[in-house]
Amino acid sequence: EEELYDMTTDPWQLDNLLTSPEGQEANADLLEELRERTDELRTSPTVAHVVSRVPRAHGRTHHLPGRCPPELKPMWAVSPTSDVGQAAHLALSAHVGANQRRQASAILPTCFPCRSPLESAVPLTDTEDSQVRLARFEHDARTALGLVSGDEVADLSSVDGVPGDIASFLEAGGEAFEAAHRAQRTAARLPLTDVRLLAPVPVPGKFLAIGLNYADHVAETGAKAPDFPVFFNKQRTCVTGPSDPIHIPRASIEVDYEGELGVVIGRRCRHVPADRAHEVVAGYIVVDDVSVRDWQRWAPTMTLGKSFDTHGPTGPWITTPDEIGDPQDLRIRTWLNDDLRQDGNTRDMIVDIAHQIETLSTVFTLEPGDLISTGTPAGVGFTASPQVFLRPGDVVRIEIDGLGTIENPVIKEPGDTATLG
Repeated sequence: EEELYDMTTDPWQLDNLLTSPEGQEANADLLEELRERTDELRTSPTVAHVVSRVPRAHGRTHHLPGRCPPELKPMWAVSPTSDVGQAAHLALSAHVGANQRRQASAILPTCFPCRSPLESAVPLTDTEDSQVRLARFEHDARTALGLVSGDEVADLSSVDGVPGDIASFLEAGGEAFEAAHRAQRTAARLPLTDVRLLAPVPVPGKFLAIGLNYADHVAETGAKAPDFPVFFNKQRTCVTGPSDPIHIPRASIEVDYEGELGVVIGRRCRHVPADRAHEVVAGYIVVDDVSVRDWQRWAPTMTLGKSFDTHGPTGPWITTPDEIGDPQDLRIRTWLNDDLRQDGNTRDMIVDIAHQIETLSTVFTLEPGDLISTGTPAGVGFTASPQVFLRPGDVVRIEIDGLGTIENPVIKEPGDTATLG
């Protein structure tokens, strides 16, 4: 372990670890030792930091983005929490500049996400009842929060200690989640078929998104891979629920789908390092980043083309991190009228979730209820030949492993949407 630590503090060794053929050859010996000593080294934070950088060198010459050597998988659970681990992290940061880190991340993003046993935004236990799928639903003309289990939802509206609205629930953090856990067995249950699921976070403080974040999507657009993450805002008035209609607006007919993994922030935070990003995540949702392509072209910030009303379907509920395991290994699929159009995996993100949170929180405070839509894989409509845009009568269905499905019909914008108060 001392030898590995010394290597991370030597600039020449580290540069070779990341880039050179000599370093890649040396890595082969290191990897062989790691394979032989996996059980012994599994809890070593220093090894975690070294190994997390090894596959980036491999990825430059041998592997597609997001595909790491399978023999390295046993090291996934290792994380930097000890004094030695923190020192290694600082040493690596000192000798690898920000541009180099970004370049390395773009080559092979987050094959080895560091996981820390520090407190999460959602308290985790090993019991089945602790796993949470938190939904907003409508039943008998009232709106309530509930926990989804199987084909039922436990109504939390009359449970002591559980706030009645999602904003207050997320603000309350662990206390609210723990109260919901305790009530899961005793709360009144309703069949899911008897309720209407609503947007899990109907009025997020921020609705952030990232463009060109899957290599295959970058390739299909013909664009150059960005040198720095391309973030933009979706206006929060675009948010709708998992079964609400998508409007084809009066102003355009170039409406497109984008199936994406959404992150729900659970703690107020700033300057979050990537290896602690999981601590601020309340859970995950399915998002359709509906896009009006001509307006997107006209306004390069993308906000206008991404923010038409009804163009932010979300749902079906907030799934807490303990239920899905690794968020960087989730299959994501989009169907248009039963035609499978997108079939990707979150492991192929160029900038992973942790580094998205790190980057955004460097600039501004993230707050409970903020949403981050993390990018879409290949298969969008405007890159098809011929191009495919949504039309009234279409149905868009998006499914992500472990998170569920949203399914939204497409309609012409109704005539009563004009308002002037």
